[in-house]
Amino acid sequence: MEHNIRSRLDKRAGSNAELRRRREGSKAFEYHVDCLPDIARDTVLQRHYNTLLQQQPVNAPQRLSLHQPPRQPVRCLSWYASALPCLSRKPLR
Repeated sequence: MEHNIRSRLDKRAGSNAELRRRREGSKAFEYHVDCLPDIARDTVLQRHYNTLLQQQPVNAPQRLSLHQPPRQPVRCLSWYASALPCLSRKPLR
């Protein structure tokens, strides 16, 4: 049995708020799985994946077509081209 587990987790989490947070409704802390040692992290992730594989698949709603009709070309407005000489077709002197 390992000792000082909480202090080791605190050391690995550091001051990063994304890796350690206070659990709602209690004084306990929750740690991100990346704070665990490699062997423990692999075991936890393997158990999680196995439970996901045992669940029934969820029927997602049909997605809408991602194909959009092509946009119409935008015609350059004459006042816009005259206001910005760099956009006009006339060569600069």
